[in-house]
Amino acid sequence: MYISSMNRGGAEHVMANLISHFVSKGYDVILVTTHKAECEYTLCGRETAEYSESEYKDENGIETVRIHEPESDSYGSLIRCYSEIDSPENGSRLSNFRARCRKLEDIWRITKPDVILSFIGKNNMMAVKTAQKLRIPVAVSVRADPELEYPGEAMKIAAKHYYSKAALVIMQTQESLGFFGEQIRKKAIVLRNPIDPKCLNCDTDDTKEKVFMAVGRCDENKRHSMIIDAFAAVSSRLPGYRLVIYGEGELRSSLITKVRDMGMEDMISLPGVSDEIWAEMKKSSVFVLASDSEGMPNSLI
Repeated sequence: MYISSMNRGGAEHVMANLISHFVSKGYDVILVTTHKAECEYTLCGRETAEYSESEYKDENGIETVRIHEPESDSYGSLIRCYSEIDSPENGSRLSNFRARCRKLEDIWRITKPDVILSFIGKNNMMAVKTAQKLRIPVAVSVRADPELEYPGEAMKIAAKHYYSKAALVIMQTQESLGFFGEQIRKKAIVLRNPIDPKCLNCDTDDTKEKVFMAVGRCDENKRHSMIIDAFAAVSSRLPGYRLVIYGEGELRSSLITKVRDMGMEDMISLPGVSDEIWAEMKKSSVFVLASDSEGMPNSLI
């Protein structure tokens, strides 16, 4: 499985769930990420900081860590490899791209996967490009509106070129299929995001707290700053209500500063991530989603 990192976002959440599922079914899974993020999903019950202590460079110079060893014949293993190149700041975009492709190709050649499942934009194209010579089938998953995931004419042409060579193209909605031509639509399938079993098993009652709740990575697309402004504009008419925004990301610290500067720390909080998000969600009165764009939003589902 190939993705940029296991940062806490929607696509990464789905991949983490798929990894756990396949390992539990006896498959040996190799997770390839470009890098580690600061706040990542647990994998097979292990936190990044815990298993990172066991990282090593194998004889081929690939940074690797064994995350899960099978407890019985019915369980598979989980290995993670990192595909980032050395000193990318010293190279041009073109030379770095070529070096990353060589590194990925080395990883496929060494690990010999039966199939590669790739998530998101450029990763998908790189997976197809690097697996071609080795004749490894690649399933690529489009995780957002393809018109936005592939901005610019060059990206659109590249996506259509490489996806025509993929073994399978996975879309999240029927509408997204319309972005691609007949050749790609013939090998495409619509798989909607799964519902987390924790959500289905979460008991609900009529007790609700006066909470507006938002969930998502703290970045420009989620427009949390606008949610804060909107809540501040009506808070005087909603006595006792609070706004709670769950999620990590590059904008979280600046959003916390914004709330402090507004003098609204008592009414607005950004507690970061929660592994019990369903328990928090069932208590809230209002769920808020204000993203510029979404593929198939896990938090809304």
